[in-house]
Amino acid sequence: MILETVFTHAIVRVICKDKSIFQNKDLIRSVNDVITLEYVTSRERGKPGDSHVGPGHTTVGVPYLDLIYLPGATRITEWVKEQFLLARDMIYPSLKGNNVVFNRSWINQLDKNGHGKCHTHIREIIDSVNKPDLVGIFYAEVPENSAPLIFVNNGVADVDHTEFPEKDKHYVYPRVGEFIIHPANAWHAIGLHQSDLRRICFVFDIDID
Repeated sequence: MILETVFTHAIVRVICKDKSIFQNKDLIRSVNDVITLEYVTSRERGKPGDSHVGPGHTTVGVPYLDLIYLPGATRITEWVKEQFLLARDMIYPSLKGNNVVFNRSWINQLDKNGHGKCHTHIREIIDSVNKPDLVGIFYAEVPENSAPLIFVNNGVADVDHTEFPEKDKHYVYPRVGEFIIHPANAWHAIGLHQSDLRRICFVFDIDID
């Protein structure tokens, strides 16, 4: 587990070394079944909470398709819980709870020429605390020439990362099995996906009670 400071934020990166946790047959089948549902492939894009632009699909905002409830997802769910608790001590040591509560969990598929606009995951502020507490992005499929994750300093919602100066951007090129954890108020975007193969990540918004 590696702790990095990106602009004003503490970011944690960790690799899942046991690939069977996220590459088991049941989970692969579930992801493929969900991401190819007609409702997912034909849904209107560009709604609030959907920052993706261009080719690709996402299940964000569809509660009954939460990743953690899919067949085969038990092991990856338990693994990310453990990582969130470890990262909590690095990012938010003031959070003393040991219960990871999943607010949302979803699948993002990015296809060639897809990308994502600048956004955060803040949905509300309670007692001056951003909610959710933490965001985690798990990279299940990362082909060569895959889109980078881009943290943006002083970001603006729904603006493409190309509109920001390079000095205000920090590029992260994830590997297969990498889990990146960051505060909900960290501005970030997704660069251009240039591979013919899809890029698949699982995203988790959580609170710690």
